[in-house]
Amino acid sequence: MKNYSLIIIGSAILACAYACFIAPYKIVPGGVYGISIVLHHVTKGTFDIFPDGLPIGTTSLLFNIPFVVLATKYLGLDSGGKTVTAFVLISLFTDLFTYLCGGEALVKDDILLSCFYGGAMMGVGVAMIFNGNGTCAGTDVVARLIARYTHSKVNAMIMIVDSTIVIFGLLAFRDLTIPLYSWLVIFIFSYTVGILYKGEQFKSVFIVTNKPEEVRQILISEELKIGGNYLNAQGLTKLDDKKIVFAMVRRKKITKLRKQVEAVDENVFFIVMDLTQESYYYSTRGW
Repeated sequence: MKNYSLIIIGSAILACAYACFIAPYKIVPGGVYGISIVLHHVTKGTFDIFPDGLPIGTTSLLFNIPFVVLATKYLGLDSGGKTVTAFVLISLFTDLFTYLCGGEALVKDDILLSCFYGGAMMGVGVAMIFNGNGTCAGTDVVARLIARYTHSKVNAMIMIVDSTIVIFGLLAFRDLTIPLYSWLVIFIFSYTVGILYKGEQFKSVFIVTNKPEEVRQILISEELKIGGNYLNAQGLTKLDDKKIVFAMVRRKKITKLRKQVEAVDENVFFIVMDLTQESYYYSTRGW
């Protein structure tokens, strides 16, 4: 419920940014919505059924179908299901807000202010969707996949991938100010995502226990499925040999692990530490 609540609210915020701040000024914020905004403006008066141009949300919905396949395959089925929810809601909300606003900008005659608040709202919306374990499909999927396999920051990958879409807007509108404003939006957007979304966080855990085998069974159980190592140690007072269990654990599993370990050894010494980027690199590859 928490994840889907984040996705629904994030989708509405992101759609509002597109429809009320970005699209009316022909800003191209990258991704499939950047492409859809360009197509929306260049097709005005082309189709009788869409005299105001191709609807941004519906066009993006069609573009997103192949990207959700990638999200399902490489980011997990659960993430794929949430991604379907996210990109469908964003499309519906975008066309709804466009209709309610009449295609006009919420902030009149101030493109700079629209860029700032539009980019910030985009960042908040996307970060909420990411924190809900979903994606927005489109180039966000590409950015997350590149970040995962190159061990780069997600916000940096978003900026690189989306910047290529901006060139499409320059060629379509033949206006040099469009990419300049668009890159401003992308910068604000990616910076906001970087602040609000930290990715899947791991912690390093040291467990000093007199019952290492029982602790090992808890870690490798079907419920937790946590890998790790034994570290040989010696007590300073009694000089007795000990085994310390060392593991890298997803943050959301820390509480459950601690409770189960303390249930089998009430004298356990449980240490949790943050990981560096290098440690995270190895934690994603198992043991």
